[in-house]
Amino acid sequence: MDTVEKLKLENNLLREQLAEARRETHKSHNVISQISNFSSKLGSPIALHEIYRNCLHLFNDLLTLDFTTLFLVSDDQKDLVTYDTLGFPESLVGNFTVCRGVGLPGLVFESEQIETVEDFSTENRFSIPSVIHKNNMPLQTNLWVISGTGKLPSV
Repeated sequence: MDTVEKLKLENNLLREQLAEARRETHKSHNVISQISNFSSKLGSPIALHEIYRNCLHLFNDLLTLDFTTLFLVSDDQKDLVTYDTLGFPESLVGNFTVCRGVGLPGLVFESEQIETVEDFSTENRFSIPSVIHKNNMPLQTNLWVISGTGKLPSV
């Protein structure tokens, strides 16, 4: 390969890297815009449900998730109740509860730690709800469980 060909290849590689850097910069600008937009909503009268919904969208977009669900700890502190969701059927909202140790949310609820599952097919720390298999979910990361006392981290 002569010098001209090497330079052409290097030029093409640099073009690809520049295009990727531009995409990442654009994505970063979008993230900043979303966070700014979300923050400005917090300063105005807004229903709590709208704040939670905006949080779901923000997490979903920032982390490029297929499924995003917000669980709230029940009043008796025994279960997690689906408060809102993106990706799952809306019929789960208010009707799907998770007990300690059941599914990834239940593991987080029990351990009070942020937990991650690499592959549900090899997971053995908790029982896996059928909704995971029905939606063919190979990976899930938890974010936050919100309790009335504000004591529990993530789901």
